[in-house]
Amino acid sequence: ACRYWWWAAAALKPYSKTPLHKLDERVRALLQLGAYWLMGVTDMPAYAAVQQTVELARRERLPKHLCGYINACLLYTSD
Repeated sequence: ACRYWWWAAAALKPYSKTPLHKLDERVRALLQLGAYWLMGVTDMPAYAAVQQTVELARRERLPKHLCGYINACLLYTSD
């Protein structure tokens, strides 16, 4: 599973205005997890991967603007 993290980060790079290495560690981890799910490594549909990742961000009590940022990046990545 670890070999897919690099690919997940590469998939997110064009859709993130902020370089991934400058993001909060939790945001970066959630984006990579969501991208991992979107890559089809699991049987999870794209809408569910995005929704579950945003739900995890809310559970982490991330601010709403960061939850929205995660949602937007993953939605663009899923297209």
